[in-house]
Amino acid sequence: MMFALWFVMVPTPAWAEVMDKEPGLGQVWFWGLAGVLAIFLAGRIRWWLAWPAALLPALFFIGLIQEMGNPLIGPSMWRESGQLYGSGWVYWISVYMAAAMAIVTLLGVGVSRPLSRSAKKSLKAKTSKEAPAFKKGSAGKKKGNPRRNKKKGR
Repeated sequence: MMFALWFVMVPTPAWAEVMDKEPGLGQVWFWGLAGVLAIFLAGRIRWWLAWPAALLPALFFIGLIQEMGNPLIGPSMWRESGQLYGSGWVYWISVYMAAAMAIVTLLGVGVSRPLSRSAKKSLKAKTSKEAPAFKKGSAGKKKGNPRRNKKKGR
């Protein structure tokens, strides 16, 4: 008990400059992955629902990237993120990669959207005209089976 109390009573330095007010790596990746999931699920329902689902993650990343590019805040963020995460590159690359994942998912949902009913019908009509269906057992009946023809002497 006294040992735990000693840790509470001992003064420790606090980092209270810039990075304590910015989201950490866990929160950055949470917003990135949650955005990807929301965009993907909304896009599977209706392709246009992916755009409203991307609004919240987009606002988060736009605000964060604007702060990183600010000439007063950006260098301090770089300096302090290097002290917190070992290198300033880790935080900055994580922010841009998480944002890029959401953007790629948004573009991918638009490209791979499900076909409409009319498009499915026209595709089905085209494939049924080009490749006729074969009936079971129709192959080889006109000419007969060559093995049987040799045995029977035909």
